[in-house]
Amino acid sequence: MAARKAVSRKALLISLYRMRARGNLEGTLNHFASNIVWTVYAQPSQSRFGGAKRGLSAVRRYFGVLDEVLEVKKFRLKDACESGNVIWTRTEAVFVDRKSGKSLSLELAERWSFRGNKIATVDEYYDTAGALAKVKRSLF
Repeated sequence: MAARKAVSRKALLISLYRMRARGNLEGTLNHFASNIVWTVYAQPSQSRFGGAKRGLSAVRRYFGVLDEVLEVKKFRLKDACESGNVIWTRTEAVFVDRKSGKSLSLELAERWSFRGNKIATVDEYYDTAGALAKVKRSLF
């Protein structure tokens, strides 16, 4: 019996970005630990999405609200640096503001940690003020 080849974490993240861009939220969530902590580092005065989301149901709600505000057009992994159970990524994200129809391009920096084959934590950083200036309203 041939051993199943493990998927690299970088390849997994690329696959997750593609799933999110296609609207496959449940497929994405299948790769998260049940007690995942997803933290968005954004100023609370500027972003309702800032802060930590604890547990799979909280992350599901976060993505649901985010999807009400923004349509995902593209995620593209630009760089990745992996060490042990952690991978840092720099990602291009393109969204459309559902209210105004304006396009919003962001560069995200993310730290992903794994527990076994599941994603245990995500720390996400982006230029909140720059994003708000691009769409001219507080949609976050």
